Amino acid sequence: MCLDCIKKHFHRLLKKLPNRQLPNADNRAITLFYKYLACYSFVQNVLPSNSNPAYWKERGIPDGKYGWVEEELLRLGYFKKVRRARIGIPQGGALSGLIANIVLDYADHKVIKPKDQNLGYFRFCDDMIILHPKMETCFGSIEKYIYALTQLKLVPHEFEREDLTNTKDSFWSKKVKSKGPYKWSPNYHSDFPWIGFVGYEIHFTGHLRVRKSSLKKELQKQRNITNEVLKVIAHIEEIVSKMEPF
Repeated sequence: MCLDCIKKHFHRLLKKLPNRQLPNADNRAITLFYKYLACYSFVQNVLPSNSNPAYWKERGIPDGKYGWVEEELLRLGYFKKVRRARIGIPQGGALSGLIANIVLDYADHKVIKPKDQNLGYFRFCDDMIILHPKMETCFGSIEKYIYALTQLKLVPHEFEREDLTNTKDSFWSKKVKSKGPYKWSPNYHSDFPWIGFVGYEIHFTGHLRVRKSSLKKELQKQRNITNEVLKVIAHIEEIVSKMEPF
């Protein structure tokens, strides 16, 4: 997310407050929010670590590297000079989810307009799912969503567009972030009874499950985070132990 887009859509939502008879936003809170946004930039604060071997060695991650979408940003033409753009928000803070929703609220309204009672559109932060009895309407809604993301200067994931057959290998082995429309029904022979959303799989009949691989991935993630925290604590304790007493 770029700083200008966040500010633009934050201001857009602020304008709606009087229409909903809500109290006006405190100017001090708005100032603090803008200061929070201005304190960070992925390009300036994070990206330089990719060319600093000492940074990764200190963290015990040989050949470490942060992912970056510079080629995609250049291809989409969002910025004249990507390396000078204010892009990104601090990760892990309580405000990151709020900021994502502030910006993606714009995309939400582009998809659900005009209103269609048969259209099911659900989004949790950057996970989105569209349901509709007609496949062409699903495709149309996807195109609206992708176009809205480009207007927000975000990089959309490519959607799987080829026909899918109902076999474990042909469906779950697709190494794409976003799957295109497919028929969701209890018919195991020709359709797909399961649909995935925010880490869960929902059966057409209402059953819910979590894939074993997802559980293993989450457990490993928690182990990695715990180990990183322990390394930092050990490093601080080592520094403190070498300090002379006051």
